[in-house]
Amino acid sequence: MPRITFDGISKSFGDTQVLDPFDADIADGEFLVLLGPSGCGKSTLLRMIAGLTDITSGTLLFDDVPVNHADVRKRDIAFVFQSYALYPQMTVRQNIAFPLLMDRMSGWQHLPILSTLIRARLMRDERVRSQVNGLAEQLGLTAYLDRRPGALSGGQRQRVALARSLVRDPSLYLLDEPLSNLDAKLRIQMRTDIAALHREVGKTFVYVTHDQIEAMTMATKIIVMDGGKIQQIGTPDDIYDRPANTTVARFVGSPPMNLVDLSSGDQQWRQSLRRSYGDGTVVGFRPENVRIVPSGAGIMPGTVETVERTGPESIVAITLDGHADSRTYARVPNDMTPSPAERVSLDIDMSSSSFFDSVTGERTELPVTA
Repeated sequence: MPRITFDGISKSFGDTQVLDPFDADIADGEFLVLLGPSGCGKSTLLRMIAGLTDITSGTLLFDDVPVNHADVRKRDIAFVFQSYALYPQMTVRQNIAFPLLMDRMSGWQHLPILSTLIRARLMRDERVRSQVNGLAEQLGLTAYLDRRPGALSGGQRQRVALARSLVRDPSLYLLDEPLSNLDAKLRIQMRTDIAALHREVGKTFVYVTHDQIEAMTMATKIIVMDGGKIQQIGTPDDIYDRPANTTVARFVGSPPMNLVDLSSGDQQWRQSLRRSYGDGTVVGFRPENVRIVPSGAGIMPGTVETVERTGPESIVAITLDGHADSRTYARVPNDMTPSPAERVSLDIDMSSSSFFDSVTGERTELPVTA
């Protein structure tokens, strides 16, 4: 169960830099999520941890031992790919047991025909059967052990892929967007299953996703990536409540954090905020921290554009006066929902707001003078 240390790790392909150097220390037993949009370098970083992609510079350490050049087979990892990568000719039982069989076979036993006979013999080993049966019961696969992958649903195939990775009891689990091929209902179910597995096995998980809901619900620590750069490292609460910059603020949250730039515009409400928080400041606030009040009664005046009902609440999009290039969102109860085209004002809980430099986009700590 290694502690993972990234010491100046970077990656480039020729003249193309895909991951800028960064440092981080991931404690043993963490559920680390690498979160970011497509092309940000998160899968490349996962493959570097696995040893499938070379490290250009820096040092990767497991429990303070450098592993940059360690053989993949000696890293004691399990890798769950985005595609299920199951053997279609094998049953579920054989797919799950396959890593155990490979560990018990020497080089010459992999010869054609001979390997088939040896695997059949090993499948009758009581220890192998016990491990497979126990894991199948844990993941709800007992009824499907004698089926082939083609006869399973997407969620069942994904559980088989997980079981095949878990059966070896490795020190480190790497998962590359394993839920992206599932429908919404199955993703919710599998998120719960994977989080429960992490708690049960107590090992380090490194999980790649572009889905912020997966990151926020499963992670104990998140690395937010964008454009090959590490934008922020922290707990889900840190990332959500105190984004390090406007890139993180825009990416995390659905709807994302509202950002209002005070550096331009001569509207009265904008001038009032500038006096309190300074020119060159971007104010950020979450939709749940917005209260819609009658026109003239709040801080920011605007016009309701759209109302989206999501069940117990609604997401209201408002165009602020002098801020027509973007929408500001409020999350409100259904019984307090305004109508499209209605003039309203927004009352903002500034105590829970974030502030950023309008030039660099980096988070700033500002004294409240209003």
